[in-house]
Amino acid sequence: MELHGGEVPDDVDALLALPGVGTYTARAIAAFAYRQRVPVIDTNVRRVLTRVFDGVADFER
Repeated sequence: MELHGGEVPDDVDALLALPGVGTYTARAIAAFAYRQRVPVIDTNVRRVLTRVFDGVADFER
């Protein structure tokens, strides 16, 4: 409340600094609430892309 004047920040880095906000949520808020052009990739899509390009699942690293 004090850092952002009671407003939800529109910056991905500021959103990530909030407790309980992860990468997907921060990017989704920026993209959908503030109409910013940031990639929003959920865990399943990330896992598939990692397997396609790296040959291993993201969680196997």
